[in-house]
Amino acid sequence: MTTTTTTEQLTLRDYLRPAWRRRWAILALVVVATGAAYAYYHSRPARYSTSTELYVRSSSVSIPSSGGGTPNPQAAERGVLDLATLAGSLAVATLAKRELRSPAEPHTLAREVEAAPVASADFLTITAHAGSAAGAAALANAFARALVTAQGAAARTQVRAAVAQTERELAAVRGPQSASQRASVQQQLQQLRLLLVVPALTIAQVSPARAPEVPDSPRPLRNALFALGLALLLGVVLAYALEPWRAIASR
Repeated sequence: MTTTTTTEQLTLRDYLRPAWRRRWAILALVVVATGAAYAYYHSRPARYSTSTELYVRSSSVSIPSSGGGTPNPQAAERGVLDLATLAGSLAVATLAKRELRSPAEPHTLAREVEAAPVASADFLTITAHAGSAAGAAALANAFARALVTAQGAAARTQVRAAVAQTERELAAVRGPQSASQRASVQQQLQQLRLLLVVPALTIAQVSPARAPEVPDSPRPLRNALFALGLALLLGVVLAYALEPWRAIASR
């Protein structure tokens, strides 16, 4: 008895047949999804972003620690990070609001601004977001100038407080055997008074923010293309998922 086995060779057309059979449904899904995505994002308000950079420079003079006369070794390293935190404060936002003459509250303006140090460099980047290109540039530049003003005021306040404290320490040093201690405190006082003329940390805006040419968001075409690809993939997957049910229904 001879048994004959017939092996059917499946072609590429056989594999593509489920998707081809439902090509019009897949096409309709792609068209609807792509059009809906483009229409939705096209109707969204535009958002613009731009940045400005500030250079942070440390002088050779620093504020001595209380009673020790030793400069803080971490002051220069923390300088840029401290400025990044100060840039998002309500004090800086209030100064920026005054310059811009904006009706928005300071905390609202602060939420539209981000400050971050540049890695391995003495630079600070301030990025602003707004509903217009000119508005984003104005906001970034206003916060940069406000940061310079606030940092200078805060530094002078800190130095004046340190001068007053050191003067009290100097007045408390008495006696013939305290000459060396008195000389050390006097040296601290001279350094602090020098800081009123030469700040320990100075910042300058080196590259003002420019109005961006294109918005960051929305991007209707990009989002529509993403929706197209996703709808096409979903349509093909559904076509193959429904194929077993078609076989059952045809029996």
